[in-house]
Amino acid sequence: DAPALQRALDETRGVFFLPPGDYRLSHGLKVRLDQRGHTAIRSGGARLLNQSPEPALHVIGTHTGSASPAELTDAVGAHELMPTVCDLEIVGGHGGDGIRLERTYKAVVSRVTVRDCVHGIHIPNHNRNIIIADCHLYRNYGIGVFLDNVNLHQINIHGCHIQYNYRGGIKIVEGNVRNVQIVGNDIEYNRNPEDAAEPAGDVWFVAGPIGIREGAICGNTIQGVPTRDGANVRLEGISPQNMLKVGLLTV
Repeated sequence: DAPALQRALDETRGVFFLPPGDYRLSHGLKVRLDQRGHTAIRSGGARLLNQSPEPALHVIGTHTGSASPAELTDAVGAHELMPTVCDLEIVGGHGGDGIRLERTYKAVVSRVTVRDCVHGIHIPNHNRNIIIADCHLYRNYGIGVFLDNVNLHQINIHGCHIQYNYRGGIKIVEGNVRNVQIVGNDIEYNRNPEDAAEPAGDVWFVAGPIGIREGAICGNTIQGVPTRDGANVRLEGISPQNMLKVGLLTV
């Protein structure tokens, strides 16, 4: 179904609605916001079966500035604000991510289930003001929510079940990250069940040379099982001498 769905994405604008049913993807779907304009991907009970090594949904914008109105270009403001993915199930098993967000502004992922993918929601490169709400990220072979060397200020993750992901529940690795709110989630058993020697963390921040600063980890259930060097909440700075490490957090 991937060629037909990609053609429909490329040739339509606005809301993209998937009727109930299973849709087999031999390759991932690219959602190019500069071409589609304001985009909402919704379903009435659809399931994407990703049989490719690519993200099932790769949402690609053009925003490279901050969240300041002064850095919001006319093109992004007129065509790309708040791309939304909701009411959808994504099932993997062939080496691809569930959802990948790049250069988006005010993206929202809500009421989405992602399972058996590499990373459930993968956020690299550059993004601003993301909301992930009321999602189930279950038994992915990488990380449930992965902030991957991203330049990102403001992300809210709330009301989600993030469970049984092999390499971490919510993980930030390097990048330039400010204002992370992780509130009201159930985050549990995020480790590789076949390798107790592999480090694991349900919430795991690893600072790079710029740092991970400001935020809160509050009102969650966070539980796990013993692994080597594992932790429920694991925060790593790059050195005691560098003040731009993981900090200004309320736990």
